[in-house]
Amino acid sequence: MALVGYRRPVFLVVCALANLASNLALNLTLALAPDHWRVGLLPMLELAVVVAEWAVLRLVVAGPNPPPLRSRISVRLAIATVLANVLSFTIGVILF
Repeated sequence: MALVGYRRPVFLVVCALANLASNLALNLTLALAPDHWRVGLLPMLELAVVVAEWAVLRLVVAGPNPPPLRSRISVRLAIATVLANVLSFTIGVILF
């Protein structure tokens, strides 16, 4: 996130914590799911992770009264969240 312009220390800490929590929840859910469900669950869980992280980060950026979903701030943060998660997923696949 720092690479795309979000450099406030509080934001980066919340970003790291949100990423850690969401990835742990996703991996635990996949580990407990039956093998034949994992392929179908993965895209849905990844989407849920992106939406949850974006919602949390949006509150950090904009405060308790975030701007409308189509505002420049919300869209920019959504794109950054998607890109960060694509990068995270790709690195995970390469390391696995």
